Amino acid sequence: MKLVVSTDRAEILKAIELAGKQEQNLLWQTQDDQRFIFEIEKINFDPVQEIINCELESPQDLSEDFPIYLKLSYRNTIFKGSLVRHNADQVYVRIPDEIRIEELREHPRYSFYPEEYRRITIATDNDLMSEAKLHHEVNLIDLSRSGLGLIVNQGSKDLVLNSQMITLSELGNFEFKSQFKIDPVWQIDFPFQNKQGVPELCKKVGFKFLELIPGKLLDNYLQLEEGRYGHEIGFLGQSKSFGKKFHREYLEMLRKVSSKHRFFEFFQENNDAREVGMDYLPRHIRLLSHVSCALAKLIGLGSREVMGQLTYIAFVHDIAYFNNPKLAQIKSRKHFEKVKKYLTVTEKELYFRSYNYAFEFTQAAKMTPVGCDFLMHELKNYHLAADKEAFLSQTDLDPLTAIFIVGHHLTDYIITHPKWTFYEYMERYPFLVHGKTFEVIFNSLNQARMAA
Repeated sequence: MKLVVSTDRAEILKAIELAGKQEQNLLWQTQDDQRFIFEIEKINFDPVQEIINCELESPQDLSEDFPIYLKLSYRNTIFKGSLVRHNADQVYVRIPDEIRIEELREHPRYSFYPEEYRRITIATDNDLMSEAKLHHEVNLIDLSRSGLGLIVNQGSKDLVLNSQMITLSELGNFEFKSQFKIDPVWQIDFPFQNKQGVPELCKKVGFKFLELIPGKLLDNYLQLEEGRYGHEIGFLGQSKSFGKKFHREYLEMLRKVSSKHRFFEFFQENNDAREVGMDYLPRHIRLLSHVSCALAKLIGLGSREVMGQLTYIAFVHDIAYFNNPKLAQIKSRKHFEKVKKYLTVTEKELYFRSYNYAFEFTQAAKMTPVGCDFLMHELKNYHLAADKEAFLSQTDLDPLTAIFIVGHHLTDYIITHPKWTFYEYMERYPFLVHGKTFEVIFNSLNQARMAA
């Protein structure tokens, strides 16, 4: 049994009123080392004077010098009260300012008045366009981690309640990038006046989440609604200690890649990159630094400035995954669609937002090399593109962005193919149709393979 503190006046009065209709309500008082316990025969209360009248048998032992306690049968309500007066068979107690009451729900529920018009957005299927969604602004009346209650207006109720797929699109300032499904579990007619004062026959609908909403997201929404929420950095990169460690490791990696002069030397240490385990992310970053810098040198762009940019991007691009490294192993949107059923809401949202966080970090960090914010912006757009093939074909990318994209692809290939060869990789090179830089990388890589 979980007890929670309630200071809600309406809930306190309801608990006392309903307890009066039930049996096994108790009152007790401790005087020094002696405890007096009474079973309450009847409860009446006066909400105007805020007095509870308890009928007891022989309450003469009670004293106004000590607090008294009541345990009511309704939801195991317990509270401390002050004794106003008592007589032969009645005790008068002041209604308390707070009570402890059994929490029947697994998660706390927060309720709002419909007249507050706390708007959120849900989405339904679009019969005309299968890929598109219809978005509906609805009135939120209660919310918990497991579900919510909404008032759906007359114009949207049929579309919402007849839809096969209903998802939560926006909660406050948070826009869901993944599909966060909600299912209706109850509905009733609800006469309600809109903001213009026009009466409508709306629907009050209760929905359950198929997956618990993240607790921090719920807390942030409530803080925002109550005006106590300024802004959320929400990103580990703002830590000074993290920044120092990040910068130190980046400089060390830059020193290593700068010391190599021949293309195939960059790949000599890859023989150990076989098993994918918890050390995947740091090995992925180190290998990606080597591979992208090697490709840049191969096509004649191997200045220290360029290697600094590529190495920095190798570190930053997965920075959002430092506390959740398994997400770095998701190779593409197609791969994400296969594994998303094994991910939590937080992990799915982090996947979609990772490059946004990386871009924010390159803009904010003092150690960011010049030009990295532009490269990270292009990579963010590439990462978020629903059709990456079309994006590469239609976008004139910076050469370093193209190098990094190829380097990332080759890095994934090396890690997932223990006995990889350049010949085998060249047979599978997927970027030839996407522009001059990708073609130059392919030809240079092929020449280096033949020369070796």
